[in-house]
Amino acid sequence: MMRNFKLLLVFFTFVLSSCFCLDKKLFEEKLNQPAPFWVQEQISEDLEVFKEFGISQHALNATVERSANRMLANWNQVGKYDAFARFRIIDNSVYLKKGTGPTNYLGDALVTLSRLVRLPDVDFIVALTDGVPESYHAKDFWVAENFSEQAPLFCRSKKTWAKYVAILPDYTAFSDNNGHIAQASRAHPWETKIKKAFWRGSPSDFWDNAIGRHSYETIKAIYSTRPRFLLSKYSVLYPEFIDAGITSSFGHAPNLGTFLIQEGVALLHK
Repeated sequence: MMRNFKLLLVFFTFVLSSCFCLDKKLFEEKLNQPAPFWVQEQISEDLEVFKEFGISQHALNATVERSANRMLANWNQVGKYDAFARFRIIDNSVYLKKGTGPTNYLGDALVTLSRLVRLPDVDFIVALTDGVPESYHAKDFWVAENFSEQAPLFCRSKKTWAKYVAILPDYTAFSDNNGHIAQASRAHPWETKIKKAFWRGSPSDFWDNAIGRHSYETIKAIYSTRPRFLLSKYSVLYPEFIDAGITSSFGHAPNLGTFLIQEGVALLHK
């Protein structure tokens, strides 16, 4: 399975680097080139600890259960798997375990990849949060006391010290904004860009399925320390360096909308 993980990650890196309305010819050209050294180095570093004993089905099952139960104390039993996805690739077909989280872009990316190359058989878990761990996560929520129950947890970003977490290329490049981003990149080449960080997004890092029932005071206490709010707040304080804001209708959580508008970080209709 270790070799299969590495092959999948290399393929995935190539398909993401050649997407924006995927160019099959460009992808095939990239696939015929050696994987960049930094890609091979990162993959090997992330998975090195599993090289000796491998990754068992028992460890995969235990890791997804442990992670779902521990990550967020305020997430009820019904929605506890929403932050994780369990994928299996068997005979070049992609399967998502029933009951795990929504994975529109990742699923699309894997299916697209399966049409371009034959994928190895593999079973893996993906954390759907922005990174692992985030400031509001329970400490070491994915880490097992017994290594025989430990499997890697894949994510788009991680803390450098986070053990057993493996980096996965950002599959949101397959989002509906894909074409708009490609068009904007052609209109404004890298050389013409200014030195300013830019971000737009929803307050999806609230991760509380009772969000619509919380009072204004509770919303403020919870969300004022979350990464997406802090980034947007820094944009208000340091507009010369950052252009960031939260976009949403907030219809499902009016108190959250009120809080973000009062803080000056809600960008309605932008």
